[in-house]
Amino acid sequence: MKERFLYEDTNPTIVLDPKRRLVATYTDLDARLQNRFPVIRVISDNLELIRGGVRAGQRLASVSVYDRNENSKALGRWANFLPIVVDCVSTDRAVCERAMAKIPASHWTALEIGLKQLPQPVRSGLYDIVLPDDLKRLL
Repeated sequence: MKERFLYEDTNPTIVLDPKRRLVATYTDLDARLQNRFPVIRVISDNLELIRGGVRAGQRLASVSVYDRNENSKALGRWANFLPIVVDCVSTDRAVCERAMAKIPASHWTALEIGLKQLPQPVRSGLYDIVLPDDLKRLL
């Protein structure tokens, strides 16, 4: 787990529904650094582990690992990703703050734009999103 936090990707996450423990995390599934495959993954995470609780709209950092399938190489796209909210596995505020500091403002913007594209009511799943070209150039 320690290696995961040292070497994996840090992504922006927003609490959608504290009661249902739902969070949304943005990433790009580009496996070759040549194309853009922006997505949001909605999952239920262990938000009850966060000291002081959480509120809807709260920003958090997640670390993610990526999965491939038989089509990944040909498509240049990871098949999926699994984010884990840093605050759910660490009570060290410095660790959580360092993770948040790694996330560029453009990634938060991508998450906000993508949230407006999620079907309602929101459910767990992986959702492709569309981002403006000028934002994609910043990512």
